[in-house]
Amino acid sequence: MGYKHPDQLSKKCVNFVSQNTRGFNVNKEEELIDCWQKNKVYAGCLQETWRVEQKSWENRGFVFIHNGLAKKPCSRGAQGVAIVLGPEARQAWEKAGSQQIFIGHRIVAARLQTLDPKGRPLTIVLASTYAPDSSRAIGEHEEFEVDKQRLYDSVKRHEILVEGTDANASIGIRGKHDLKDAEQDRVLGLYGIPHVNSAGRSLHQLLGLNQLCVPTTFFRKTAVGNHPSAYTTWNHPARKSPYQLDQFITKQPDLKRVRDAGPWDHGVDSDHRAIRLRLEIARNVTDFRIREPRVDRSLLKDPLIAQAFREAVSANVERLRVSTIDGRQATALQVLEGAMVAAAKHVLMSDGRRRPGWFVAAKATLGPEIAVRNQLTKAYGANPGDDAKKALKTARKRVKSAIVLAKESWMELVVDTINGKESADDRRPVTPQDIWKAIRELERGPRTAKELKPFALRKDQTAGGAAVLCETPEENAEVMVEGLKQTFSRVGTFDSAAEARQAMDGQSFFGQRGECGGSKNVEW
Repeated sequence: MGYKHPDQLSKKCVNFVSQNTRGFNVNKEEELIDCWQKNKVYAGCLQETWRVEQKSWENRGFVFIHNGLAKKPCSRGAQGVAIVLGPEARQAWEKAGSQQIFIGHRIVAARLQTLDPKGRPLTIVLASTYAPDSSRAIGEHEEFEVDKQRLYDSVKRHEILVEGTDANASIGIRGKHDLKDAEQDRVLGLYGIPHVNSAGRSLHQLLGLNQLCVPTTFFRKTAVGNHPSAYTTWNHPARKSPYQLDQFITKQPDLKRVRDAGPWDHGVDSDHRAIRLRLEIARNVTDFRIREPRVDRSLLKDPLIAQAFREAVSANVERLRVSTIDGRQATALQVLEGAMVAAAKHVLMSDGRRRPGWFVAAKATLGPEIAVRNQLTKAYGANPGDDAKKALKTARKRVKSAIVLAKESWMELVVDTINGKESADDRRPVTPQDIWKAIRELERGPRTAKELKPFALRKDQTAGGAAVLCETPEENAEVMVEGLKQTFSRVGTFDSAAEARQAMDGQSFFGQRGECGGSKNVEW
């Protein structure tokens, strides 16, 4: 759509989500993308991914920026934090220079550049942090506080901080009698779990010194569903006591931009509840095209979908028996055709590509299984017991089995393409290019993620210089400017004798061929 005048910009609230995922494998990655697409999540933060290294990748339009340990301390893995950017946030990240900020191995951040409702540039620093728990050494806690201070110092005065964290601390709430004091507590609000521990007091002090606040304590919530407390984000596995460990943190002056913050009843399977923050910014000036849904006949390979399709056709036949076309009673063939078209539009619609990824292709069967598992997870968190635990284990096994079947079905579809079989929803002949693409996909496996390598110049551009890359757009610009100065400030050299020979050759040419470059005796 391009540029819009500030008067044409409208206010928009975007959703930020944060969750301790308790492991983040490729299956949870696909589940998270599907969940965030449905709920229009702009960007978010993950903790305890149990992955390693500093890297970034793209999957189905979402960008993942990860920071973790250099290697796994155990077979399961530990720690790991990530930033996840949706399509709109990805554009804002690229506009800000595609910065990836790694501080220690428990903090990762990125800058997003957009506009405020008045058309002024608005920069958001999105950070994901994971604090050490009470079992870690005191030195690790002190190191993390130093790293957090480095993060806060890097946020400029005009920038908005949105930090999603598993603080592993009970910070409590503000006292009811602290409303009219001149030195009232501006870090905390009135709503949340009042329990405070030593880690919470240390966090409260750090936030107060940096004029930060916890928006998740400023909005009143009501307990719904299987959650006995509206503010619980984690239950102790033995005592089952509720805790509010997951929080959003932002600057105190920017609290006016926050429209809502608190626990969120969505997210991936984990012992931590997700939290959401709604932040007001200007509506993005770019339109993102939505893939139009279409009939996908390949879904009929799934027995459950095929049964649903047959039932829908039968119901439509009964409904269309009395229909008329151009004033005449519809024939049996016309009734059947209309019933099948209506059933296909109801049951077989898909926005997938000719050969979608394994999760998208099997969404119709995976979705209900995942929904049942998530519901049982909430029920077990609210009322733990042997029966609830047994039901949850069964549901998780069913999800794992469904995932295995989905990946096998995807591989069969790719193999059919390699064997030259036409797609069920596309009768065009399979070309050699399609076959080789399928072979490459089979080599990569079901996962569709692609590694990202943001633009970064070497600081030392001399031959054999150290391979140290620039970390910010400003550093990239300085290196590029210096390189261009050297290029355009060089004094050119030339051979004067060669120039004289060229001049003589030109005179000889015109002397023989005429001024127009043709023969003197040419008749027009």
